[in-house]
Amino acid sequence: QLAQLRTKLDNELQALHGQLLDNQTEMPPPSRDEGTVARREVQQRLNDADQVEVKRVQEALHAMSDGTYGLCERCGKHIPFERLVVEPMTLHCVACKAALEQAALRPH
Repeated sequence: QLAQLRTKLDNELQALHGQLLDNQTEMPPPSRDEGTVARREVQQRLNDADQVEVKRVQEALHAMSDGTYGLCERCGKHIPFERLVVEPMTLHCVACKAALEQAALRPH
């Protein structure tokens, strides 16, 4: 199962590197033209989002190497394989993820 997840993460990392390369290729040069500025901002946001995902994949691969992969960062319980197949970079079991999302929705 771990090998299956590692392959999935490796493939995701390769795809993300390809997207980052595409983002750089499609990035318009700096300009004062409003359309070009807007396109450049969109490309930069896509690039930033892809970089965040690359970091998440690399952290999951590192966790596989150090033996902590598949353990919930919040409660320490094992994350079910089925959840890891759907979201291999997850750091939380379903219960903790739901609790964290609920806490984020509450006004501070």
